[in-house]
Amino acid sequence: MALNSEWIVGRWMVILVTVHLFVYQGNGAKSPTFSTPSSTIQAVVGDTVLLPCKVVDLGNYLVAWKRGIAVLTAGTVKVSPDERLFLLDNYNLQLRAVQESDAGDYACQIATIQPIEITHTLQILVPPHIEGFSPEGSLEVEKGSRVQVDCVAGGHPEPSVSWSKNGRKMSSDARLELHNPQKQDAGMYLCTANNGVGIPASAQLELNVLYAPDVNVSNNWIHAGDGSSANLSCIVESYPPAIVTWYRETKPLTPTERSETRSTGHQYWLMLHHVRSSDFGLYTCVAENRMGKAKGTIELSGKPHRVVFTSQPESRYKDRYTIAWTVHSLSPVEEFKLLYRRSSRSLSSPHSTARYFRRFDGSNNTVADIVDNWSEVALRASQSWERDAKHETSFELKGLEPSATYEALVQARNKFGWSQISDTFHFVTRAYDPLEPSEPNFHSEPEVRGIGVRALSSTSSKLVLVSAGLPLITLLSFTGVFYGT
Repeated sequence: MALNSEWIVGRWMVILVTVHLFVYQGNGAKSPTFSTPSSTIQAVVGDTVLLPCKVVDLGNYLVAWKRGIAVLTAGTVKVSPDERLFLLDNYNLQLRAVQESDAGDYACQIATIQPIEITHTLQILVPPHIEGFSPEGSLEVEKGSRVQVDCVAGGHPEPSVSWSKNGRKMSSDARLELHNPQKQDAGMYLCTANNGVGIPASAQLELNVLYAPDVNVSNNWIHAGDGSSANLSCIVESYPPAIVTWYRETKPLTPTERSETRSTGHQYWLMLHHVRSSDFGLYTCVAENRMGKAKGTIELSGKPHRVVFTSQPESRYKDRYTIAWTVHSLSPVEEFKLLYRRSSRSLSSPHSTARYFRRFDGSNNTVADIVDNWSEVALRASQSWERDAKHETSFELKGLEPSATYEALVQARNKFGWSQISDTFHFVTRAYDPLEPSEPNFHSEPEVRGIGVRALSSTSSKLVLVSAGLPLITLLSFTGVFYGT
């Protein structure tokens, strides 16, 4: 087996140096020493490094540089064929354009009978880099499974590795683990390696979580009228992306001159034009992928919107209150149904006594029933009705009790039927009516007019008398019923 030429030259140089030293030391020369200590030198790839070796009392001794068993220089002779090595003054060794492979121990040796040496350890600093992921490529995992990914990084010194998602730290080591991943865990994960050399290295991993569609309907009731347009929408989230189909009742819909479907991101639209009464009914948004199926249901209706109360919750009077509300309907409202009663815990008692009677208040369009403590008033709607407008309606409730809390409900009806019943509205009556004293008149006969008050019990009550001629209020106590004149 052929010997390496560099090794052969090095061995001959060692032999010659040894012979030389043997002869020289026999003359009783002073022993040399190093004035340069051993050290650790760090350099970045591409740098030029200087390995110092200063000797005192060298005399005729020779200095050699070695790396392992390889002799780099002997005396002033460069033995190594490496063109990046240079022997400078005072036996300092220069290495240019250092590489990762240059890392290791370099010994400067004085060739005495018992050789003495110093050793410099060269550390090559390598900026961090991401070598890849294990497993490789983007990942697809099922919802509820387990995820384990290793980020393989290199560099010197060995870099620290961490994982993050959207700026939030997920792991402090090279392994990313997710237990029971959900759809919100999908996205881009960032692996970052840092060892303080240069800038940190990073690489992204895409994680996709497989799950069946989730269908959400923001508005499950859509109002329309004859000839109007209606937009029905559902929001679908899934992976892989779902196929979305619209149904009316049980029949799948296909685009026509009066209907079309669109999608933007996760939102899917069914757009109906020139609506007819035959279009009213239930529509279903059905989303399906290989993981499963889901649906959301929307009702398209010509019935009025739910009534919204607009009156203030406090009456100006003790025994009456003007209640007001607004309603939106693309078809004329024909009738309102108003329910009201005094709010009390006793009203909900199963032992409360129900009252049944019908009351006419003198108007042709108002009828009231009192059943189970609710007073029900049927009101005919105004004949004037503007399309696409919200309409205000008000009604004065009379015969209320002072300092009482009432609750009310309203429904509206058009030719397509009754709206959903409104939310419960609460209002209160005052303890007394506001006083509005008239201006004094000293030129006419004083007139006293009593305001009739029906006593609620046989206990003593008070009657307020207002004089039309004098700014005087007289309080009279009475028992029973008083009718003012």
